[in-house]
Amino acid sequence: MDRKTLTRTLNKLQQEGSCKCIKVSAPLVTNYARSRLFDVILHSSVGDVSPELVEQFRTRQRNFDTESRAGAAAKVKQNQHMTAIPGLRISRRVKVYKPLLLEAMYANGFIGAKMIRAKL
Repeated sequence: MDRKTLTRTLNKLQQEGSCKCIKVSAPLVTNYARSRLFDVILHSSVGDVSPELVEQFRTRQRNFDTESRAGAAAKVKQNQHMTAIPGLRISRRVKVYKPLLLEAMYANGFIGAKMIRAKL
């Protein structure tokens, strides 16, 4: 479901009185100096929103953000090699990925498809 369909559905439910939507501001996970707004959908029977309830919204959103970013962080950590000796630094080797065949093709005048499209 895309954002536009979800917004239309929420607006229709709000007009019927089935739910109400409020915007809550929360600090970003990576930058606490900035904040962002997110929508919270509540049942129509909920009256005034207390500060404790708003804090629960922020906590749930913060936990969701950290959990969704945890997978990407784990992949990055998985690719990094840990050294057995803490003070030892291993220099990274630069690998040359161009095979000799590709270099020979370019030397004979081969032009990639992207360059042809850019010239046209």
